[in-house]
Amino acid sequence: MNKLKEFLEKLSKGRYGMDHLNVFLIYVVFVLSFVGLFINSARTFNVLRALAGILSIFAIYRIMSKNVNARYQENIKYLKATKPLRAEMELLALKWKDRKTHRYVKCPSCKKIMRVPKKAGKIKIRCPRCGHEFIKRV
Repeated sequence: MNKLKEFLEKLSKGRYGMDHLNVFLIYVVFVLSFVGLFINSARTFNVLRALAGILSIFAIYRIMSKNVNARYQENIKYLKATKPLRAEMELLALKWKDRKTHRYVKCPSCKKIMRVPKKAGKIKIRCPRCGHEFIKRV
């Protein structure tokens, strides 16, 4: 077991490794493979299988790459492109977690989202970003 561990450590030394883009690519490969199980058309199945194979090879290439700076820049571009979607997903998760105790309201002036206690009736809310005050029933 130690020889295998040493071999893997030696193999991965100086390599880029995993990042957010690689995780996304691997998820896409799993989804394409799963969808391919339910496709009756042989042609569509082969296209999905080829696409999953290409993405798998690209993910492995990125993981094993020694050009760390280039892979890092790719990951930064991916994170910038997906930032609005990730922020929306995080907000949905927070709303779900706090659904019994809090509500989330948006400032009509600057559109900042704020968390306020639920069942407080009519409350005056002051936006911490722009200072705008407004009344909201929660």
